[in-house]
Amino acid sequence: PLVVRPVGGPVEVIAGHRRLTACKIISKIMIPCTIREVDENTALILRIQENTHRLDVNPVDDALYFMKLMDKLNITPEELSKRIKRKVSYVEDRISVLSMPDILVFAVGNKDIGIRAAQSLMKITDEPYRDNLIEIAMRSGISADTADRWFRMWELNALPSTPTFENMAAAI
Repeated sequence: PLVVRPVGGPVEVIAGHRRLTACKIISKIMIPCTIREVDENTALILRIQENTHRLDVNPVDDALYFMKLMDKLNITPEELSKRIKRKVSYVEDRISVLSMPDILVFAVGNKDIGIRAAQSLMKITDEPYRDNLIEIAMRSGISADTADRWFRMWELNALPSTPTFENMAAAI
């Protein structure tokens, strides 16, 4: 069912926007709802709880929403994680994306690179070299394990001096 809350005359959908859209498309008149008497802050938490359990959530959107919630509610990542019933690392990993270079924020937001792979690539301190690897990673859709391997190889100075898609394919 949808989760709604009364606000004045009509109700506000807290959770179930996609279900509501689907019901509208098929012209379903009666839609099961659970009515919750909650304030705006609790409604925000309920929305994010639902969204974090969807598979298609964009990690960058999550991070921006987490930051907004923490600012609005004046809470820490630890407190937010309790309220949305997720591990602290889940919240912190997403927030960490916002401090990455724009190219990585774009790649993670576009789901070309996962968060763990992006974190491994961030360990490479040679920015131009890292940017080349990020572009290759975006084209190839590398795994977190591959990004870890690239970082370890970079630390050992065992990667090509100029990374290209072709010469990095062996390290994928």
